[in-house]
Amino acid sequence: MGLLRLVIVDDEPILLEGLVKTYDWNGMGYEVVGFAQSGEQALKVIREKNHT
Repeated sequence: MGLLRLVIVDDEPILLEGLVKTYDWNGMGYEVVGFAQSGEQALKVIREKNHT
C-alpha cells in the first residue's frame, strides 16, 4: 500500500506552515499533496488533486 494523501488545513498561516514543515509526514505514511487556510480552499485543493 502506498502513502495516504493528506491535505493540511488551518486558518492561521504560521500554524499551517508549522504543520507542513515540522512533521515527518512521509515517515508516518502520508504524502502532503496540498494545504489550505479555509475549508473552501481545502475543497478546491482536494478536487484538483483528485484528478491527478
